Amino acid sequence: MLVVNKVILENEVILEHFPAFAKFILDNHLEEFTSFQIQYSREENLPLLKFFQGFTEEEFFERAMDSSRILLEAFAQNSLRKYINDSSQNYRENLIPLFQKDDVLAEDITLVSLVRRKTFRKFLYYYTSDILVFGNIMEELDRFVALSEMSSFNVFIKIQEEKTSQMNRELRQKNEDLLEAEEIGGVGSFLWDLRTQESTFTPMVKKVFDLTESVPFSRFLENLNQKDRKKVTEAIRKAYNTDGLYDCEFSYISNGQEKRVWSKGKVQFDKDGCPEKMKGTVMDISKSYLLLQQLKESEATNKQIQAITHLGNWSWDINADHVFWSDEMYRIYGLVPQSEKITLERFLSFIHPEDKEQRLQKIQKAIETGITEDYVIRVLTQDGKLKILRGKGDVRFDANQKPIQLIGSCQDITKEHNLINEIQQKENHLAKKNAELEIINHELNSFNQVTSHDLKEPLRKIEIFANRIEEKNGTQLPEDTIEYLSKIKSSISRMKCLIEDLLNFSQTTVAFHDFESVNVNLILDEVLSELVVPIEEKNAKISIGKMPEIWGISFQLKQLFSNLLSNAFKYSNKNTNTEIEISYQLTESEQITFFDPMAGYSYHQITIRDNGIGFDQQFADKIFGMFQRLHAKEEYSGNGIGLAICKKIMQGHGGDIYAEGIPGEGASFFLYFPKNSFGES
Repeated sequence: MLVVNKVILENEVILEHFPAFAKFILDNHLEEFTSFQIQYSREENLPLLKFFQGFTEEEFFERAMDSSRILLEAFAQNSLRKYINDSSQNYRENLIPLFQKDDVLAEDITLVSLVRRKTFRKFLYYYTSDILVFGNIMEELDRFVALSEMSSFNVFIKIQEEKTSQMNRELRQKNEDLLEAEEIGGVGSFLWDLRTQESTFTPMVKKVFDLTESVPFSRFLENLNQKDRKKVTEAIRKAYNTDGLYDCEFSYISNGQEKRVWSKGKVQFDKDGCPEKMKGTVMDISKSYLLLQQLKESEATNKQIQAITHLGNWSWDINADHVFWSDEMYRIYGLVPQSEKITLERFLSFIHPEDKEQRLQKIQKAIETGITEDYVIRVLTQDGKLKILRGKGDVRFDANQKPIQLIGSCQDITKEHNLINEIQQKENHLAKKNAELEIINHELNSFNQVTSHDLKEPLRKIEIFANRIEEKNGTQLPEDTIEYLSKIKSSISRMKCLIEDLLNFSQTTVAFHDFESVNVNLILDEVLSELVVPIEEKNAKISIGKMPEIWGISFQLKQLFSNLLSNAFKYSNKNTNTEIEISYQLTESEQITFFDPMAGYSYHQITIRDNGIGFDQQFADKIFGMFQRLHAKEEYSGNGIGLAICKKIMQGHGGDIYAEGIPGEGASFFLYFPKNSFGES
């Protein structure tokens, strides 16, 4: 008797076949296994490979082989839980050589699992030709991959939470620093409710306007220099009616003294597009204004004040093609401050190739029209990093209104941009994986309840002994014993059918079959040729329209249509000849409501209608469940698995199945296959 050692990991992962397979690779193909892992990692562009660029091929191979050996030994020794825990702990505690835990991307976790799966699959063909063993090993590998990914992503999410917590602390500190900076830089910020005319502001606003309390807008206008009242009013009106941006410089009179104030703001609109609030900043620029007036002929400057923005500033002398960058601009582009002379050509060399032409066109448009637009561009820095920058600019003119200079500022927003994208991708990926795991666990639980032991052998012996009793003592047995033997044989027959159905269902969960282009008309011809007997018995009339070619697994599609047509014969109306209609049409995803199709895809809709006994529509979902029957087994044969197999096949092909029925009139089954799926053009 062969005893198979089993190890049950957490989350009900059972390893029964994989240890021997892993030992086979470890003993016979370790170097080849390592080579294919390296090959697939490079084909998939695994991001972590960049940390091994300093190694020779021999050094890299040795490290990779050590890693492969550890993994295979863990499989062979059934110690995967320890392997996963140790790997996660090293990741969490930043004990992995060559790179930091923050360097690991969600893409790394997913691609490492993909590479492992592809490599193991490669060597399965050397190990076995038994499709059941093949499927069992791949199923065990999938469970390991799911558990490994779940553990890694838990650590990954924890690391992201720690980073987010650190960012929140930094933001709080920055808010405190901002108030301090406002005090130092003479800048105040405000929030103005445009409906109630109430406002809140920081202490520096009070200081700039010499206020002790909030004042209405009318009183604020009274204190403006008369020549600037219209200017301020129009600037606010423009913000209301256009892009919501307010930017104005004006003179304000308080206690007999005139101050020069620079104010910027942004209007917030309600859902109806009506102005609701304005938030912004004010700054007493009296001293700098006087200084700028004195330096007007010799130096141009922009309206932004570096003391409060901490952004990089730039200017471009159009005629001399000389670009001035602040120190921060050099740092943004990966250069040492003031280390080289910048020209327009040098600046354009940093812009991402896909953004360069658009940025150059906007610069030319600004020179031609005198109007600039805020911009967001991608740049490649001196050290090869991709950054996202946001900026704004302005045009300066000479006395003849000829453009002579562009000035502006620029901010690096790469971290914010990437963080938003990464969070969204991780949320989508985790949601998808969780949904897949729930489906797999549900199916495995249902299947394992029935097939946890070998049912066929004891069933065969029962049948043999029952036959022997009947053959040896048939004429001498009492009538009740003969009746009991008949019931035993009937139960054996039903049990055999049940086991075969369960095995068929399990085959639909295996993901290693190859997809190919399948002609549905040919599949239907094969199915109908096998159903000649019931067709003749039911005097059936079957009409088939022109069917499409779909991307699928041929034998599963044959089983799908065989189950559905067999059901139509089984549940036919005894008082009428059976009529079955099979039709086809192309349907857009927006027209499908009973499941969640892929947006933007077209679907092949195949409909099978019959005039049988039908069913109550309230059971339309129930009939696709495992062991679900609407009729007693004495009335109609079967085990309630056929339609569950159909459901699983459809979902495995990226589609779904739906049924409609009317008692006494017939049933319709709607099959939806994605037209652009699994590589189909």
